[in-house]
Amino acid sequence: MSLRNETLYDALQAIASKVGRVETDRQSLERSLEQLEQAKQAAQEVIKQLSTEEIRELAAMPIKAGDVWLHLQFDEAAGEVLITEQAEPRHRALYELLPEETPAEKSARLQRIRQAAERRGAASQEGATHG
Repeated sequence: MSLRNETLYDALQAIASKVGRVETDRQSLERSLEQLEQAKQAAQEVIKQLSTEEIRELAAMPIKAGDVWLHLQFDEAAGEVLITEQAEPRHRALYELLPEETPAEKSARLQRIRQAAERRGAASQEGATHG
């Protein structure tokens, strides 16, 4: 049997393409998780060389690198440091929260912004001449 329905063929091709992409992403994620674990182990080796007091201080500090917070938990009894990480969600700009605008709505919004800026400018100049 051959596929003569072009729409069905395209849909099946799209599925096959997505499955391939998911597999590639899965493999990439697995590699990244392995690299993350290796990096944590390397950091733990360095931390083990610190004094107990230095480790306590380090565990008490919030550590932020880029968009990631690192948390160190020191188990003194076991002499081990657990490193956990938490990525911050991407910050969204205020304008991204606005609903879709028509060109007229966008123009009106920009006009209101310009008018407010002009009023602020006029008020600050008035304050400077009367100050």
